[in-house]
Amino acid sequence: MKKRKSWVPASAGCALALAACGLASDTDPAATAWGHAEAADSRGDYALASREMHRAAMLTQGPARANYLLQTGLIAIKAGEGSKALTYARRALTLDPKLAPAALTVAAAGYMLTDELGRAEKSVNRAVELNPDLAVARIIRAEVDLTLADEEKKEDNARLRRNRAVVDLELALDIGAVPAAPVHARLADALEALGKAEDAEAERYYGRNDMLPIPSESSASNRQIRAHFNDRSRPIAPHHSPTVSRRTIAFL
Repeated sequence: MKKRKSWVPASAGCALALAACGLASDTDPAATAWGHAEAADSRGDYALASREMHRAAMLTQGPARANYLLQTGLIAIKAGEGSKALTYARRALTLDPKLAPAALTVAAAGYMLTDELGRAEKSVNRAVELNPDLAVARIIRAEVDLTLADEEKKEDNARLRRNRAVVDLELALDIGAVPAAPVHARLADALEALGKAEDAEAERYYGRNDMLPIPSESSASNRQIRAHFNDRSRPIAPHHSPTVSRRTIAFL
């Protein structure tokens, strides 16, 4: 099966690491393994990082194990190994249903890497439904939309997807995607494809300076699009549900 090059921005790692909180203390073997994994990850040695993070998982139980497994899935995404990411996302979700939004986001990224864009879209839509404030889910849904927009035969459909990507990327910045630079860069691409050259250049400026834009500086047209697509205006399922529903499992 075709594999996509790993494209997940640095902000994805930060956001998912925060989503998968509650790790062990810094005095136990699991935390030591986690530290080794983090060091290897920072060097780009994803094979070693994966082994150490998985070892940390095996040294713990329950929610802590789920957290480590989810981070192992994130490392797999960075390494471009979509199938492995999916496996770890499923295992993490089974152990801790509260991780559903983050696990579904990892799964969506995994599906993108294995070129299963339809399944990626379903997974990330569910992740955003469960937790509209997870910035990385917004970022990955924007990537799905921009990729599918490039493959759309109908211009109206392509424009619709690009508009939603603009909204998701702006919301990710509003939520606090860090670092902001890669998000600004992708937002500039989307705006340029929509024929909004001036807005695109503004985003590139923000990106070069790693700045968060002032909300009032958003164009009127973009605010109208945001109002139309903003998922937070609709009822959502709680992301702290005590059980994994069949509906959620279906997205993995």
